Parts: sequence; C-alpha cells; structure tokens
Amino acid sequence: MKKLLLTSLISLGIGVSAQTNIAGYSFNKTTGVTYTPITGGTKVFPSGSNTTYDDEVSSAITLTSPFTFGGVAVNTVYISSNGFITFGAAPSTTSYTPLSTLGSTVGAISAFGQDGGFSSSDTTQPPGNHEVRYQDFGTEFVVQWQDHANYDNRATERLNFQIHLNYATGAINIVYGDCTDPGTVSTTKVPQVGIRGNSTSYSTNVSPLMIGNVPAGTTCDWSKAVTGNSNSSNMLFSGSTNVNVKIPSGLQYTWTPGTQLPVRTFAATTAITNSGATINWTAPTGATAYNVQYRDSGSCDWTNFSGNPVSGTTASITGLTQNTTYQVQVQALNGTTQATYSHIPNLAGTGNGYVTAGSFITLANCTSTVTGLTSSALTPDTGTINWTASTTPPTNGYEYYYSTSSTAPTNATTPSGVTAAAVVTANLSGLLPGTQYYYWVRANCNGTDKGVWSSSANFTTLSLCPTVTSPGTAEGGVSTTPTITWTAVNGATGYTLKVGTTSGASDVANVTLGGAVTSYTLTTTLANSTTYYYSLSANTSTTAGPVTPCSERTFTTACPATNVPYVLDFENVPASSLPGCSSAINVGTGNIWTTEAGYAPFNSSGKVLRYKWNSSSAANTWFFTQGINLTAGSSYTISYKYANSGTTYAEKLKVAYGTSSNVAGMTNVLADYPNINDGVIHSESLTFTPTTTGVYYFGFQAYSIADRFYLMVDDINIDLTSNLATSEVKDIKNNIKVYPNPFSSDLNISDISKVKSVSVSDVAGRLVKTITNPTSVLQLGELKSGMYMVTLEMKDGSKQTIKTIKK
Repeated sequence: MKKLLLTSLISLGIGVSAQTNIAGYSFNKTTGVTYTPITGGTKVFPSGSNTTYDDEVSSAITLTSPFTFGGVAVNTVYISSNGFITFGAAPSTTSYTPLSTLGSTVGAISAFGQDGGFSSSDTTQPPGNHEVRYQDFGTEFVVQWQDHANYDNRATERLNFQIHLNYATGAINIVYGDCTDPGTVSTTKVPQVGIRGNSTSYSTNVSPLMIGNVPAGTTCDWSKAVTGNSNSSNMLFSGSTNVNVKIPSGLQYTWTPGTQLPVRTFAATTAITNSGATINWTAPTGATAYNVQYRDSGSCDWTNFSGNPVSGTTASITGLTQNTTYQVQVQALNGTTQATYSHIPNLAGTGNGYVTAGSFITLANCTSTVTGLTSSALTPDTGTINWTASTTPPTNGYEYYYSTSSTAPTNATTPSGVTAAAVVTANLSGLLPGTQYYYWVRANCNGTDKGVWSSSANFTTLSLCPTVTSPGTAEGGVSTTPTITWTAVNGATGYTLKVGTTSGASDVANVTLGGAVTSYTLTTTLANSTTYYYSLSANTSTTAGPVTPCSERTFTTACPATNVPYVLDFENVPASSLPGCSSAINVGTGNIWTTEAGYAPFNSSGKVLRYKWNSSSAANTWFFTQGINLTAGSSYTISYKYANSGTTYAEKLKVAYGTSSNVAGMTNVLADYPNINDGVIHSESLTFTPTTTGVYYFGFQAYSIADRFYLMVDDINIDLTSNLATSEVKDIKNNIKVYPNPFSSDLNISDISKVKSVSVSDVAGRLVKTITNPTSVLQLGELKSGMYMVTLEMKDGSKQTIKTIKK
C-alpha cells in the first residue's frame, strides 16, 4: 500500500517533499512588456452553457511537459475563477486567499487572488467578454483572465492578466494587460499576488507582494510593489481608498527558481541621528553578502546604499534628511545568486514598516518638542488652541495645523498658521459649527529647521442648535402663552425662533432675537389642546445659521381644565394614539404609552392604555390625564385597573399627581407597584386630599426593566369621595358589581353565575375568609370595621379584585 501511494504521488508530480523553499525564488518587476491575448486553446469559464462565472474551479488540466516548481516536476494544474492556479489538488471554489490558505494543494500561483467574477442574476450584465481560458504552447503554459473583476465591482472593472509557466526554465511570469481603474464600491475583497509552496510558512515557502495607500494619497502603482511581510499580505486595488494605486498595462512580475532564502528577521534600528541610522538583521542560511536600499516614505523608488554589497548583517546609512520617515529593504546574496528583497521592517524590527511610521524617522535639527495641547473659548465658528512652551524655546515661534481629518501632517504639509516666538496660543476662525477638528503644533527653530509635529488633539465647535430647556420634548399641557427657554450658545449674537401649526411652518411666530437672550414668550395666545411645532437656531457675527436645520420640536397646549367626575376608559380612542386632552412623554429610551387592544388578562375586544416592552431599554414613560379642577381640603378618590401579562415578566407602575403634566410636576405619589407579576387585573381605589385649590394632572409611569412584556392600565375614574361613598362602586367595562360600598353586614354580587369562589383579605394581605360556593349575598357581618380586598375568582379562570369598606 505504501509503495502504491508513493507511485501515485510521483505520477502526479507532487513528490513527498514537494514545493519547498518557494521563498528562495528570485523576483523581478518589469514594465512596458507587450501583452498578447490568447484566443486559442480551451475556454474554461464560463463553463457549459453559462454566460457568467463565479466561484468555479476546473478539473485537473494535464500539461504537455512537466513544469518544475519548488524542485519538483508537476504535470497537472487547477484553475480557479478567482484569479489563481494550484498544483496537487483543486482549491475550494470559495477560496479567495490562495497564499495563506493551503487546503489540499501543494502549490499556488496567484495573479489576482480574491473573490472575483460575475452574477447571473444581474438584470443588466456588464459589458465585455468575461472568460477564463488556457493554452499550452509546448514551451509554456498560459492561463488568461479576460475582462475579469472584483465581484463587488463587477459593474465597472475590466481586468486582463495572464499566468505563464515556462517549461524549460521553471520561471513564472504574471503579465497584466489593459486594466480599468479600481472600482469605487467599498469592498473587503483585497487581492493576494505571489507564489506559495506546499505550506503557508512565510519564512520559507511563500513569496507574497504588497502595495498599499502608504503614505495616504500615494501615487505608487502596482509596478512599485514590495515584498509582503506575511503570507496574508495583499495588494490594494480600491477606488474608494486610492484610485492611483492601479495596474499599469504591460506590468510583468517574474519569479525564477533560486536557492537563497530572503532576509525575514530584523533587529531594532539603532543609532538614529538627524542624518543617518543603522539597520540590523539576521542572516538567512547561505547568505554571504547583502544589498541595502532605502527611500523616504513619500517616494515610490529606492536608493541603493553606497556601501553595497554589505558583508555583515548591519548597515549604517548616512546622508539622510533630518526629520524624515524612511523605509528600508535588504537583499541576501550568495555569490551571483540573489534572493528577493526583504519586507520593510518597522523600527523595532519585529513588524511591518510599510506603514506611515516607516522603518525609522531621522531626528530633527530642531529639537524643540511641543506637548500639552488644549483648546478653549469654543464658539460655533471660532476656537483657541493652546500648548505648553518647549523646554528649548524655538527662535521663530511655532507652526500649527488643523483639519477635519485625523490624518497627521507630514514634514511637507503646509501649516495652517504660525505664531511668534514665545507665543503658545492661536485663535482659529472660519470654522464650521458642530464639527470636530484635529490639530498639531511644531516648533520653528530658525525658519528652515522645524521640529516634529506634536501628537494630535481635537475639539468640536459648538452647535448652532441651542439646548432647549422648556417646553420639554413633546410636552403636553403647555400654557397657551408659553415661554420657550434655552441655554445660551457661547459666541452667538442672536437667535431665530419659528413656531407653526404644521411641521416646518412658521405661521405662529418667526422672530429674530438679538443679543444674549435665553427665553421668549409668545405674544399670541395659542389654541387649547393643539400641537405646535417649533425650532430654534443661533447665529454669530459671521455665520447666519446652521447648514442643516436644527431639530424641530413639538408641544401640545393644555385643554381647558375639566371637573370631576373624570372618567377615561380608552374605548373610542384610535389604536397607537391617546385620548383627547391627555398626553404621554418618553423620558428614557424605551417605548411610550399608547392606546391599544387589551391583552390577557384584559379582554382583547376592548381598549386599554398599554406599554409594550423594549428588548434593550428600560421603560420610563409617563401618561398624563387632562387637567382637573380640584378644591383644597376636599377628599377625592381615584380608581383604576392595572395588570401585567402572565407570571413570567414582572412590571413596574407608579401613580402620582401634581400641578403640571411633566415629570417635575408629579410631586404627589399615590401608589407604587414595583413587582406586578401575577397576570391578574387589579382594581385600585385611592383617596387623597389636595392642600391647594387648582388644576391637577394625574400621571401613570411605566418603569419596568428592559425586555419584559405588556403593562396595562384601564378605567381611570376620579371623583369626590362623598359621591363614591353613597353609591355603588361601578365597573366602567360592565364587570361584576359589588355593592353597597361601604357595607354593614351583607355585600351583594351582581352576577353570581360567573363566580366560582370568593376570598377576602385585609389591607395587610392576610386571608380572612374564603367562600367556595358563594351566593349572590355574601354575609360578612363578622368582619371588623375597616378596609378589605374582595377577590372574585371567575369560572373562566380570571380574577376581579375590589377594595371595599366594612362600616
């Protein structure tokens, strides 16, 4: 069996130690190569009768001659529609990272390895002849992707490229023809370009390329690619990031079989001065000398170190520009054998230097450094920035730079302004309201030598939309001659207030207020029980108002106060709204009270005031009744029903009253139910006596924790206690009536046919009597005088609780 397996491996050209030391291939870039499209051979994709391709892999394709890859002859290849080929086995159809994903393959060559292709479901197919084909010329095997595209940018991209396998030399050429600019649809699909052996070991078996937006806005295209720093390195091709990083026609990448592994390990850069630095690295096996190259981070091209070739593993580069970011790369040599250049190391030597910080930054001739950045005196369009004076004060003062972008300035960035010597503050003007700004400061030693830019700080200019303090958001019960108040905006020279009867209108008021005013009382008496819309904006001496209008707010004027008895049963109120002359506010981030159909234990055919749970936010909403005229010293009774749904989700309810329909006005708490969890309709009756004659509002607050269920209130009734004491306690929804109340001995039940049992509890909740087969007259003469809760358990399983008084 072992012999048969070995024979099979050899016949496939895989070998038992196939495709190793792929990182030892030498690499070269060439531009201006003639791209010759192939039209013969075999079309692979679209396959069959398909007109598009996406996530497809060919069957094994037999080469006319063995191709040596990593020292092993291979006889078959697999083509992926996603821009690469593999040896040994087919990759997954959804493999988009051929250099960092091995699967069952023993090698990969990637020209544009990412999620590419087209969708057959697109109503309009993009123009072009989208296909993948191959042709074997006897001397070389060529695979071609024609009018290819990143899947996310398939509407605009047209990419043409080929992979060439040279039978005689084992060389690999990736050649690019006409390619459109990268598409502008933002995408995470970034191509991998390079070659890989039978493992994903970066140190020995992967040779990846890398290009990026470094520094931001670079004009370096794919012909300036560098060696990647890991097996997952990729090539930027995104118009939404930088359209300049494109693929020039005639670009060719060539990998030639070699034996010298590249430099993969660096130590920290040392001896950094204003004109030089020392680079240190670890020698790969076999290396006898090295070439070193460097460039400033804004350049696309490299400068050869004057000391090349270097015999040791260190190089001291001189003649550099002060306060400049540099990148370096090192090429290992072994006689005439040249390895591919190393990746670009960072300052510590342990990471990627192909970033804004580069490999190192030379010291500045101007050694003054700036710290302690702060901001002050902010207005909508001005601000002051401050910093701590340098320990070595610069002769020519300081330069500062500010921007709405967090991208740090470079040495070449033109400053936004300058200050004189010893001046450590700058006043900025012409800013945009409500906008975040970033700023940096550097020393100016002598007009020529500048210090390094400081770390960034930021501030946000003030908004031209003041904070309104009254009326509250969507407040109800507002006076018909309201006063609108707000917090002053620093730097504002005036305000504009618009009030209208419809959204966006200003038919009630459109006034411009000059100076540092913070309130305005409408001079026109408004209509009762009407919703008004208003907006308030500030202006400065240079900015007339916000570009985006300030948020519009609403308030509803109070209804004329009504008298007792006040009855509210919600029956004729449209769903998702509120009874006339009532109001609701949402103080938190949960939901708000609305009128809805009842939910168990309430009857679904009726209406109730209902709070629906919010899965992530706790309840904090108030419902307010119409204003009610009450007389000081008179005893009043409020009755209502409340319930939660079921026994799983506990709800919380508070009842209060006060002289205004807002949270601050609810100064008198009547009841608090912090744990409603029995799924039973509770009938409550509470007596209170106001101390001052006036108009009062009654509020019901839902304050359950997040993700509960339904909390409901119904049948609100407010009247003089004397009226209630001489009459029956009536159920507004025609539930069973219990009378008289107060009672002396007997208590009557209006419809005993519906009642299964009766229980009587005192105000402390102690059960004092149970009647299992009740008649229509309950004989309760033995009870002591006081208040009792009579609970009727119905034959349908529901319950009704009534508060009664025994004389």
